[in-house]
Amino acid sequence: MESINVSVIVVTYNSDLDKLKRTLKSVICQKKVSFEIIVSDDGSQTGLSEDVERFFQENDFVDYKVIRNPRNLGTIKNLYGALQVAKGEYVYSTSPGDFIYDEYTMYEFYHFAKTKKAEICFGNYIKYNYENGELHLYSDHYAPRSPERYTKGLKNSKVAFFLIEDNICGIAYFRKRALFTQLIEYVSQYAIYAEDGTTSALALMQNTDIIYFNKNIAWYEYGTGISTAGNKEWTKKIKEDYDNTYAYLYETYPKSAVLSVKKHQYIRMDFLKRHPVTALRKSRLNKCPDRKVTYTNDDMEKIKKLLEM
Repeated sequence: MESINVSVIVVTYNSDLDKLKRTLKSVICQKKVSFEIIVSDDGSQTGLSEDVERFFQENDFVDYKVIRNPRNLGTIKNLYGALQVAKGEYVYSTSPGDFIYDEYTMYEFYHFAKTKKAEICFGNYIKYNYENGELHLYSDHYAPRSPERYTKGLKNSKVAFFLIEDNICGIAYFRKRALFTQLIEYVSQYAIYAEDGTTSALALMQNTDIIYFNKNIAWYEYGTGISTAGNKEWTKKIKEDYDNTYAYLYETYPKSAVLSVKKHQYIRMDFLKRHPVTALRKSRLNKCPDRKVTYTNDDMEKIKKLLEM
């Protein structure tokens, strides 16, 4: 293809082959948008390359690349390697078990980003779990709880992200490739695994807004990944990534009002007057109503089809 709108990056590490195939299945069906698929493996002990190649051949899909790191580098460097060969104007990254919502998602996301001239945006997602032949969809505990805060300009986005800590789920992001590459390169000096929140923090401090797209864009496998499985060892590693990244941000942006509030855990009165929604996460976010997501019979049919139920 002469021009590629979107590079879909699928990062893998000792991944389940069936889940990977289902994820790729949700990608190759995209319509009305030019895209490529990059499968970047982070030194898996089991060989996936041949199976992935066979999958694409069997589905007559040719616009793909397969990268296999000889050793485990961590999520961020794995992503960075994929970005080095990506050619899309925008990037969407995912992992085995997570699916693109439907066949028009990348087109709609791309059209929204271009219309808004957005360098970073995010959408909605539906959490699911599929084990032992049983499918469960979740309706509560979605991040962010109040995505509308990210529709009110850069200042409010900073307040929502840094002070209220109304975090954005990583599966929901859509990013301009050039910017994302630069952010990943910076963050790789301080973090190994946590790419979504760390790169967003840096982007906001560089005055790049994050814009909300109010449509479903993904199916998110809940309860199995690093962020949702409740593994204490991984929780510690992710915390170290954030601690190291924020140490860099505090030093680099010493005059930032939002970082000053976040660092010292109090609200300066002059800042509060300018931003009345400002508050600490414990006292403010917990007062926000839990975000409820409704799903339809059509949604149920979509996920069943992807799971081949």
